[in-house]
Amino acid sequence: MTDSPPEAVQARIAELERQLLELRGSDPAPQAALIVTALGDGRILQASDGFAELSGYRRDELLGRSTLELGLWRDSADRDRALQRLAAQGGRGTARFVLRRRDGTTCEVIGQVETVAIGGEQVVVTALEMPTADLLLRSMRERDESLDFILSNAPLILFKTDREGVLVFDAGKALASLAIKPGELVGKSILELYGAIPVLLSDGSVISVAELFRRVMTGHVILGRTEVSGTVLENWLAPWHDPSGAIAGMIGMSIDVTERAALETQLLHARKLEALGRLAGGVAHDFNNMLSVILGYSEILFEESAPEDPRRAELEEIVAAARRSSELTRQLLAFGRKQVLRPRPLDLGALLARLDRMLRRLIGEHIDVITRVPPEVSCALADEGQLEQLIVNVALNGRDAMPSGGRLYFSVGEATVAEAEARRRSLPPGRYVVLSVGDTGAGMNAETLSHIFEPFFTTKQPGHGTGLGLSTAYGFVRQSGGDIEVESAPGQGTTFRVYLPATGQRAAAALEATEGRPLIGNEAVLVAEDEAMVLHVATELLRRAGYSVVGAQSAAEALEIASTPQAIDLLLTDVFLGDLSGQELAARIASARPALCTVYMSGYSAEEVPEPLVQKPFAAGSLLRAVRDALDSRTPPASSGA
Repeated sequence: MTDSPPEAVQARIAELERQLLELRGSDPAPQAALIVTALGDGRILQASDGFAELSGYRRDELLGRSTLELGLWRDSADRDRALQRLAAQGGRGTARFVLRRRDGTTCEVIGQVETVAIGGEQVVVTALEMPTADLLLRSMRERDESLDFILSNAPLILFKTDREGVLVFDAGKALASLAIKPGELVGKSILELYGAIPVLLSDGSVISVAELFRRVMTGHVILGRTEVSGTVLENWLAPWHDPSGAIAGMIGMSIDVTERAALETQLLHARKLEALGRLAGGVAHDFNNMLSVILGYSEILFEESAPEDPRRAELEEIVAAARRSSELTRQLLAFGRKQVLRPRPLDLGALLARLDRMLRRLIGEHIDVITRVPPEVSCALADEGQLEQLIVNVALNGRDAMPSGGRLYFSVGEATVAEAEARRRSLPPGRYVVLSVGDTGAGMNAETLSHIFEPFFTTKQPGHGTGLGLSTAYGFVRQSGGDIEVESAPGQGTTFRVYLPATGQRAAAALEATEGRPLIGNEAVLVAEDEAMVLHVATELLRRAGYSVVGAQSAAEALEIASTPQAIDLLLTDVFLGDLSGQELAARIASARPALCTVYMSGYSAEEVPEPLVQKPFAAGSLLRAVRDALDSRTPPASSGA
């Protein structure tokens, strides 16, 4: 920009005044409103009588003071925005301003704005013109149309009250969710309508709407969430001021966040179940080690006791209690998604048909069982035993909800879960087989539904359930890569929907039974287990079955034993040793002993479950059967020796 002498600037001001007078013609209007300010700090260098009259200040009160100091801008940020627009126009253009007068009132003006340089300093020359009536009407119409569009389409409520809390304005699309028409509440007190409703503030505290109004009227701006007639609103509330600067009432904007709040609740619930699952899984893992010892030694003592031994009955009770406890820990592991699963393709229609007679016997003749399975449904990928247990648990819950009789529905279908729904369910998008189990029972309220999958939660009388059935089902389904949902209402019955990954594979054949095989042997077994008591009971059970056994309490000790010429036909190892994983240990030993076979032990599942696996707590029979099966599967059998 070239430097202009002061005479040139004065000439430019005079030219602008002349143009403004020509535009007005014979209209009885005030003098031309011109102002010259320093570009840097907004200091007023020159102002015409017309600008002085428009602003309400005398000329001598204007000169030398900045526009920000005088408060001529409606908002201090308005000046920065105006200068940015002027720069974008190349230093010369037309702009619209809101000018704040000395008395606090505002007016909208149009300005011809230009930057010039005087003595190396950049100044802004502005000639202001009050908009014509047509322009004002058009501007107001455009503004009203924009506001109407926002209020008609955005999920908002805008409102304003007086000093007493009486509504003087209310509008917005979100009013419809409260069954209120725009303007319907004008003249009514917000305190009488909603004064007692609680508001959750951003700091986590809760106050009433009445207390919130009191705080706003003392000058506070408040953010909070409230629920009105089932609609969750996020609220911004602030005081508004009259021309004298006194607080005249409250203005507010509320956004309908009902859907978001529901998603937040689902997320919090999922996180709570996840935390409970981690706790349950950790506790169950430690208990399983202890139960393996109790169960193993109590079975040894029971087998050694004579039939006439008076302690035999007590030993039998100990064994039974240990087995019941192991079932409890298995359920905790299932909820924590740490149980050992063996998924395979399952035809759910065939599975329901196979369970039909047993279910009818369990449920009773007073309940009708109705099953609907279409002819062509994909197989689901799941653990058969766990899915059977889920079906039985849900069916028994349905039975208990219909003591006077009713109907129990089973159905199988398919669903494609798209991206949006997959994110909501925390599932991969794709095809799922959906198993639905519904009853016509009493149903559940919202409070019960919010706890339905928590461990040990039950609505039954003491002694009539552990509260682990549905939490086990939840853990199993989530660990299987699926989802489970429940729909219920008081008097409307309950429906569970289980989503399991679909597969194009055909249903696998039932596993061959191995009962009746002899569980003894004389082969050499290396046992690696970092829990000393579990190591001792496992080696003792194997020795009593005729095996030659050596134990190691770490992977390093096991590798040292394997490096000797000592015969080892089978490695029995825990999946998680302190210094090495069981699979890595097996691989290292097998590199020097290729005929070695391995059986794994674990109290909970890994990401990839190694096979064959004995799940803790193990009974003597399950451990010996796994070892015998692994040794018999060798082709050809390994000879003794290194």
